[in-house]
Amino acid sequence: MGFASHIFVATDFSDASRAAIDAAADIAKSHHSRITLFHAFDPEPLVPPGAIPNPREFRDKIAKEMETAIREKLAEIRASSFAGVKDVSIVVSEARSAAHAICDAAEDAGADLLVVATHGRTGLRHLFIGSVAERVVRHAHCAVLAVRPAE
Repeated sequence: MGFASHIFVATDFSDASRAAIDAAADIAKSHHSRITLFHAFDPEPLVPPGAIPNPREFRDKIAKEMETAIREKLAEIRASSFAGVKDVSIVVSEARSAAHAICDAAEDAGADLLVVATHGRTGLRHLFIGSVAERVVRHAHCAVLAVRPAE
């Protein structure tokens, strides 16, 4: 198969990632590509240790609820944005680092194009928040399309 036979698109459900989804859908439709739609999440509660009785049980319950909600949202995106694309799979991953999770999952899926959004942060916001897209570009095993939303 040719370039972009399997497109891996990561979303954080932001407006910026909507642009990445739209770009991936356009490419998939024109190249008859497979799509893997991906989201990584960190279920660790933002509470001090010891504040929750049975923290492992609480964490697992939160993770299960989060994953169910994420899969439902990804299914909505699959139905609305990838209508007409024959093969669209959904992958959800628990991870502390979204960038590493994206790169690892794209490689595991055998993708040949990875599509991510870039929020276009600069200056101090970029320094403190960092850029998932930037780390993905540096570490991905395949070509990466970083999409900025329209201004």
